[in-house]
Amino acid sequence: LSSCFIYDMRTQQSTPLGNDLPAALSRCCVVSNDKYVYVIGGYDDSGAMNTMYRLCLETEEWTTMAPMGTYRYGSPAVPKDEYIYIFGGYNFDDGLLSMSSTERYYIANNTWEELADM
Repeated sequence: LSSCFIYDMRTQQSTPLGNDLPAALSRCCVVSNDKYVYVIGGYDDSGAMNTMYRLCLETEEWTTMAPMGTYRYGSPAVPKDEYIYIFGGYNFDDGLLSMSSTERYYIANNTWEELADM
């Protein structure tokens, strides 16, 4: 993933949204709310990532947000109220074994906290 697009279901056309991501990623997690799109973790040429990028839908600009405590890719995440929760995934330390860690991102103050393992 290096770019975002908006898909118009009525016209069945895609148009670019904002500039390219600050880094090209694969196996990252993408969640959104009314104002932003968040790209979390993922994998690049150097391995698993702990980064988070936020795209403002109004200005179409990317911002680098606080990093997670854990490097991970292939993780599911869900936004809920004032938080984004991310679960499990993989990293180099665990190889092909899934991780059991969970983290929660507090949107209002740009901070992560580790939660109990799954």
